Amino acid sequence: LVHVFEVLRVSAMPPLAPGGGEHRAWQTFGDGLLALSMAVHLWVSPFAKVEESFNLQAVHDLLVRRWDLGNYDHLEFPGVVPRTFIGASAVAFVAWPLHFVRGLLGLPLFHSQLASRAALGVLFWAAFRKFRAGVASRLGGDVGACLGVVTAVQFHLPFYATRTLPNTLALVVLLLAYAQWFDGRDSGNFLLGSGGGEKNGGGSSDLNGGEKPEPEGSKPERKGRREAHQDSKNEENNGGYACIAFMTAAAVVFRCDVLVLAAPAGLSMLLTRRVTFLRGVAVGLAALSASLAATVCLDSVMWRRPLWPEGEVFFFNAVENKSSAWGTLPAHWYFTSALPRALLATALLLPASLAPLGQPLGGQPRGKPGGAPAGSSPRRAGSWLDVTVLPWLAPALGSVALYSALPHKELRFVFPALPLINAAAAHGLAKLLSFASSSSSPSSSSSSSSASPNSPNSHGANSARPVLLRGLAGLLALGALGASLGAAAFLAHAASWNYPGGHALAAAHRLLAPAGPNSRWAGLRVHIDAAAAMTGVSRFGELHRGVGWTYSKAENLTAPGDFVGEFDVLVTAKSPEWFAAGTQGRKGGIPPFVVVHTERGFDRVGLLWAPSPPWLLERLPSAVSRPFAGAKFPFLGVQTTPKINVLASSDLVRDGACNGVELGEEG
Repeated sequence: LVHVFEVLRVSAMPPLAPGGGEHRAWQTFGDGLLALSMAVHLWVSPFAKVEESFNLQAVHDLLVRRWDLGNYDHLEFPGVVPRTFIGASAVAFVAWPLHFVRGLLGLPLFHSQLASRAALGVLFWAAFRKFRAGVASRLGGDVGACLGVVTAVQFHLPFYATRTLPNTLALVVLLLAYAQWFDGRDSGNFLLGSGGGEKNGGGSSDLNGGEKPEPEGSKPERKGRREAHQDSKNEENNGGYACIAFMTAAAVVFRCDVLVLAAPAGLSMLLTRRVTFLRGVAVGLAALSASLAATVCLDSVMWRRPLWPEGEVFFFNAVENKSSAWGTLPAHWYFTSALPRALLATALLLPASLAPLGQPLGGQPRGKPGGAPAGSSPRRAGSWLDVTVLPWLAPALGSVALYSALPHKELRFVFPALPLINAAAAHGLAKLLSFASSSSSPSSSSSSSSASPNSPNSHGANSARPVLLRGLAGLLALGALGASLGAAAFLAHAASWNYPGGHALAAAHRLLAPAGPNSRWAGLRVHIDAAAAMTGVSRFGELHRGVGWTYSKAENLTAPGDFVGEFDVLVTAKSPEWFAAGTQGRKGGIPPFVVVHTERGFDRVGLLWAPSPPWLLERLPSAVSRPFAGAKFPFLGVQTTPKINVLASSDLVRDGACNGVELGEEG
């Protein structure tokens, strides 16, 4: 392992050293790996579930129906609480060129759904790159490079990065906030005024300890206390104020529960003197006013009534506490179930982030590039704790603890905390890689120089321990990444079975090809029930609307007779027996609908049994292979069950309108 790390470090890419630009290849690699992971998830699971439906349908209406506001989907199916159109408008704006090209090429409308989700992925990826750059400027280029890798080998963030959840849209804005929080550079605009922040964070000290060394022979310029304090504020604080502005916008427009993270984050910035209380409140109020004006103006027009969507969501969840109707979970669930599933094996890197493992790569402490003198150590509490990432990790975990007080829990509610936790995990990964690829442990070398010849750390013990520890550090780093990647691949496979409704509607289009304009079946009437609509069906999937097909999601049809004669195709979770039971008087006993396709969906993860591979048995000696012939071996897999049926009317099947489907002897 030590040899492999050394070869990779000196030959594969430039060394991972904090500061400078020589590590940009590694950062580009991390960004590319994350983009690839997002693209794979988009390709494997192209459909969307009910949580994403509002924004996805809104994007469809903005792209397809445009100014025909009266026929927008949200007016017919408003949902439990209203949502803003700001996020959908941004996604539609980015996706419109691809949607336009799709129309020119004559591709199916569903390709515009892929383009819309890809557009959101581009926004997420661009915001993540800003966040990664902020982390690199504060914690070092090696940590920035590791951040992309850590995020890419997880499941939830890459999977949901292209999904039109309000949580994802809020996370795009929060990533910009975190970039400013880490970076601390003066943007020179957006409620910040002018400041004199330096590119690398400015100031004479940083959160990582150590002070910026002054050139030898120079004398510090005398300044009054007030002037020095003002310079420090101009140099260090502006990133914190931009963070407050972005967090406020995310809370007002997309997710009011961002306030759960904004409170501990603001406290952290106050304690670390990144912001002052009065100016922070002023910036927050200014951002609140601008964001509130934007969402109220747009959404009042789209919803046809005076409306602040997130205000109604806050009243629904916090005041009326109606979200508990969707289920409750114990207080420890976020820490014992949600975060372990979100972080996977990269959670093992968090202890390394807090452990004093010695110097990072390049022989300098992790911090802003060139910000601390060589030979100094990271800021620690005593000698047993590295608190470099605590100003960001503590607020993230604190927000999860605050969220645990709410009875209704979902993993997506803690999405705002995941990038900050990943930054801490990337810090731990960088320290492990640094420790594994170094020629000797700094603590060991320093102790060996002062130890007596008879001490336990001298001679053979002192030379053997670093090699063993370096190997263990490398094994932990590679093992955590490899285990996370394997688990993420398995979860991606399992998640792909969660959209039987979308697959069933696609099968209906495949089996029931549009007939000619003079045919009796030129315009089929399709009904999609709630179970199918919640598991993958969207307006983008209504491929044959342009050739006369009609699609209905009416929810007031409760009896079998409501469907017979009214619809030709049903995409439903109900069986044909349910419809036949309510229409006993049909002539000749012919059932009203016939199953033409059944789509299976996710049931649970469990042990499956597979026979011995024939290719392996053929290559083994008969004495060895004979006991295993016919034997079955267990493996962890996804168990599926029938979920959604595609039913066609008996008349439609009899006329041969269904490809490859015929009626049986009973009709």
